[in-house]
Amino acid sequence: MRGGRGLQSAGFRAHPPARGWRVAASPQRGADEPEDEILLRILQRQFGRQQIALLGRALRPGGSGARDVLFAAIRRRLGGALRAAPPPPVPEAINDEDRRILRALHARGDSPATSALIFCDRSAGAADLDRALAAARAQIVPFETIVLAVREGSPLAARAAALAQGTPDVVSSLQDSRFPTGACVILDASVTLRPEAGAVLAATMGVADAELVYADHALRAPDGSCGEPFHKPVYSPRLAEGSHYMGPCALVAVRAGTTAAALAGEIEAAGGVAPFITRRAAASGTDKVHRAPFVLFEERAARQAALLPPAPRAPAPSAANAPTVAIIIPTRNQLALLRPCIASVLARTDYPREAISIIVVDNGSSDEPTLRYLREGEASGSFAVMRDAGAFNYARLNNRAVRRTEAEILVLLNNDTLITQPDWLARMVEAAAQEGVGAVGAKLLYRDDTVQHGGVILGIQGVAAHADVNIAADAPGYHGLAWHDREVSAVTAACLATRRAVFEAVGGFDETLAVAFNDTLLCIRMLEAGYTNLQLNSVRVTHLESKSRGHDEAPEKRARFLQETLHARREGNGFFLDDPFYSPRLSLRSPYQAAAVPRHRKPWRAPRFSPVPSVLLLADMQDEGVAAAVRDQATALAAGGFTVHVGGMGGPTDGWGQTVLRLPDPLHAAAFAAAQDIDVVIAHTPPFHSVVRWAGARPIVLCVDHATQPRDEETAFAFAAARRVLRPDEPADSLAGDLIALWQES
Repeated sequence: MRGGRGLQSAGFRAHPPARGWRVAASPQRGADEPEDEILLRILQRQFGRQQIALLGRALRPGGSGARDVLFAAIRRRLGGALRAAPPPPVPEAINDEDRRILRALHARGDSPATSALIFCDRSAGAADLDRALAAARAQIVPFETIVLAVREGSPLAARAAALAQGTPDVVSSLQDSRFPTGACVILDASVTLRPEAGAVLAATMGVADAELVYADHALRAPDGSCGEPFHKPVYSPRLAEGSHYMGPCALVAVRAGTTAAALAGEIEAAGGVAPFITRRAAASGTDKVHRAPFVLFEERAARQAALLPPAPRAPAPSAANAPTVAIIIPTRNQLALLRPCIASVLARTDYPREAISIIVVDNGSSDEPTLRYLREGEASGSFAVMRDAGAFNYARLNNRAVRRTEAEILVLLNNDTLITQPDWLARMVEAAAQEGVGAVGAKLLYRDDTVQHGGVILGIQGVAAHADVNIAADAPGYHGLAWHDREVSAVTAACLATRRAVFEAVGGFDETLAVAFNDTLLCIRMLEAGYTNLQLNSVRVTHLESKSRGHDEAPEKRARFLQETLHARREGNGFFLDDPFYSPRLSLRSPYQAAAVPRHRKPWRAPRFSPVPSVLLLADMQDEGVAAAVRDQATALAAGGFTVHVGGMGGPTDGWGQTVLRLPDPLHAAAFAAAQDIDVVIAHTPPFHSVVRWAGARPIVLCVDHATQPRDEETAFAFAAARRVLRPDEPADSLAGDLIALWQES
C-alpha cells in the first residue's frame, strides 16, 4: 500500500480490524491525502513521545493491551474527529444454502440416515418431553424413528404413549423398538434440538467416518432465554472424565437391530445421557470421536451458569515407587527471587526427597550474595549448580541441564515461582509419567491469587496467549474449564513437567528461540509426535511472572521478539492456524470471546463434494501493477472453472468486467469469505495480507509478494503465517493446480 507505512504497520487498518478507523468530516484534509498520513499528522500534533511509543508496542503480535490504550487515547483527545466503521455482521453459522446441501446429501446417501432416542430421567416433566419431541419432529432431515425412552411406571409413561399414538415415526414401547439405522441421536428430555441438528451431526459423521459426534450448545433459562453458548474443544478424554463436557446430546453409531431397551439400559447404567456419551466416547477411541462446532441444541437449566460443574478434588497420588525428578531452575543473580523459590520447593513439597534433584543453571551471576548462596547450597547438597556464562538463551540453558541429568521426569521451573501446595509435584509427575502424555503445566497465580496462566491458546493475536488471565483462582473461567484438568495445545515452561524420554525424542528446545515461544514450540513438537499436553488446574503455583528479565521494549529486544515470532509461526503454523482445544467460533483477539469471523469449513462443503474451490482475490486496486496481476489471475482461474471474487480497495470495475467488492480491511474481507464459504483467499497487498489473523486454517490464505510493496513488520508476520507466499508472475495454470491440491489436502 502506498503511503502511511508507519501507521499501516501499527495496525490501524490491519490490527484490530473490528475498529476499522476512518477520518470523518473534521479535521480537514487535502482531497488526495491518504487517511493513514492524516492520522499520523494528527497523532504527531496531538500526542507526546510516550503516547507515540504505544505505536511500537501495538506492532507486537501480543500487543492488544497497547492497542486498546492507544485507541482509547485517540478517542479522548480527538472526540468526534475519528469514528469507528461498523464491524461486519457475523456470518450465519448455517444458512439456507447449507440446508439445501444437507437435504441433498441425505437424499443421495452421502450422510447416514438417523433415528433419535429421547431419554426421560426422573427430573423430566411433561413439558420437557413435549418440547423435545416437537423439536425432534421439526428437523430439516426427518429422523427415521423417534423413541421415547420412559421408565415403566413413570408418570410420563401415559404421556409418551399418547404422543406416540397415530404417529408411526414415534414409538414408546422400548421392548418392541429396534433401530433400523446405524446412527442414533441420543438426547436427554431437557434438550431442544435446533432444526438442522440431526442433518449436521449426520453429515459430520459421514465425512469423518466417526462413531460419535457431539456439538456446541447453550443453556435455556425458565424464561426461554439462552445464555452464552459453550463452544467446545475437540475430543478431550481427560476433561470428559471430570466434567462430561460433551453434554446431554450426541449422535452415536449403533448396530442395526439394537433394541431401544438395550440402549436405554446402557444410559441408565451410566447415570444419564451425558455420562453415557462420555463412556461411549472413551470406548470408541480418540480418532472416532468428532466435534461439530455449531450450536445445535439447548439444554434446560434452573439458571444461567457455567455449563461444567466444579471438579471433585482427587486424592494425592501415592509416593510409592516415585519416579526420579530433576527440577531445573535457570537464574542470573536475583537472589531475592531464587532463595525463596528453592526454599519453598524444599520445605513445601510432599515427595520423597531422595527422588528429587535440583539443578540451578547459573547464567553468569556476578553479585557476591548470589554467588555465596550458590556455593553454600552446592556444598550442602541442597542443589547442584551448572554454570553457563553465555548470552541468555533459555532454550540452550535448559537443554544443557537436561543432558546433565538421568532423572525420569524433568520439571522446568522459573526462579520467580513459589510452591504453596504440598502435592504439586506428585500430581504433575503422575500426569507426566502416563503413556502418551507430553508436557504438563500448572495453574500459575499472581500474588493476589488471580490467574497468570491456565494453559496456552494458540493463534491469539497471531501467536499465542495464556488462558484465564486475571480471573480469581477459584473462578470457573469459560463455562467451568478453569475448574478442570484438561487437554491443551501448550503450557508455559515457567512450571512444566515432562518425561526426559519425551523431551529428548522431540529434540528438546529449539535454541533459535532464545526468549520467546520456545516452550510453545516444544509443546507443538510433542503434539506432532502424537503426545497429549495437559493443563492441571488442580495444581497451583505462585508466579511473579518474568520480573527477573523485564519486558522486551528496547529496539534490539523487539527485533529479536519479531524474529522469534516469525520462526515459531513458520515451524508450527498448522497449530497456530487451528488450536484443536480452542473452538474456531471463539475470538483470536481476546480469549473466549465470540469470534467476529468463524474459522472452520463445513463438512458438507468438503472437497469430496466440491471438485474446484472458490477463490477470493484481495488487493489495493489503485496500484496499476497489482491490478494487472489480479486481473490476469482472476481471468485465468475463472476460465479454469473456479468461482472467483475480487475485493479490496479501488473502483467498482477497472474495465475488464470484474466487479471489485468494497472490502475496507482484513476483518471485512474475512467476514465476506466466511459468509460466502470461500475456500481460498489470495491476498496481494497490505492491509489484506493480515487476513491471516482472522481466517484460521480455513479458508486457506496465500499471500503474494509484490517486490514493489513495502515490507513492514505486519507483512513479515503475514508471510510467515500464510500457507504459501506466491510470486506475482506465477503462471496461472500452475497456480490453478496448486490451489486444487491445497484444497484437497485440507
